[in-house]
Amino acid sequence: MLHMSGATNIPMSNINFEKAVTSAHSKNITIVTYCNGHTCKKSYQAARRLIAVGLTNVAAFDAGIFDWIQEVPSKAVLLGRSPAHIKDIILEPELQNRLLPSKKFFADSAIDKALLIDVREPIQRRASKPIPGSRKIPIDQFKKVLNAGTLDGYNLYIVDAVGKQVRWLQYYLKEIGFKNYYFLEGGSESL
Repeated sequence: MLHMSGATNIPMSNINFEKAVTSAHSKNITIVTYCNGHTCKKSYQAARRLIAVGLTNVAAFDAGIFDWIQEVPSKAVLLGRSPAHIKDIILEPELQNRLLPSKKFFADSAIDKALLIDVREPIQRRASKPIPGSRKIPIDQFKKVLNAGTLDGYNLYIVDAVGKQVRWLQYYLKEIGFKNYYFLEGGSESL
């Protein structure tokens, strides 16, 4: 959905993450890991994992993809289009309108025609509290499930780990015109 131009997407959730990066790595380049931004720890975790297997030219980009796209839209891809258009960036107030505090989020998700969806990766689910009654659709599978039409007609209440990954989903939901969706403020770690 949103990435730096020329980047290779190898998620840490990939069971062969280190091997996949090592295979794609050229000794003459620096591997730069990035995620959502200043408060996201994944870029640092990915860099540490790569260094632990012996890769030396590794750096974590602290600012994250959202700062990158605002500063260098010509070197960014948004929804398959490059250069990215600043007008397509979802600003913080638009995201905030979709975030619900836990009490309201769970009360609203219990109504008819509502689906509670846990988009955390399996490793994230094992490391934190379960979300009772949720349908488990990892974030990398969400678009496929949405395209299949099985979520049409429902109000979606979506939980991620810390409230950051849902921002990625919002781009796609907005692009396809899906209107009825909400995110748990702070993700499952807020519970």
